[in-house]
Amino acid sequence: MSLREAKARYQAVEVKTGVPWAFITVAHERESSQDWSGSLARGDPWNKVSTHVPAGRGPFSSWEEAAIDALVNCAPWAGKNKDWSIGGTLTMVEQYNGLGYANGRG
Repeated sequence: MSLREAKARYQAVEVKTGVPWAFITVAHERESSQDWSGSLARGDPWNKVSTHVPAGRGPFSSWEEAAIDALVNCAPWAGKNKDWSIGGTLTMVEQYNGLGYANGRG
């Protein structure tokens, strides 16, 4: 897939969620190494029911549908975030991956 095609997919999710496409790109890399068969919510296959937290999600009909679900219906609810400044985005990146590191777990 070309970079232009990938960006268009991220932008389609942005339109539906309000989450900037650049954040979606970073989350996709962190959760599934930008593998389009992996969900934005922990990298489980989006066409099967997820087994990792958030468990029990899906199956979905497309990567985009799974991404929208992850951003809108799962913690940390990035679709509800209103602060997409640099600081707000970095905070959401940390929250999206879990706060274990910030809480002193290494």
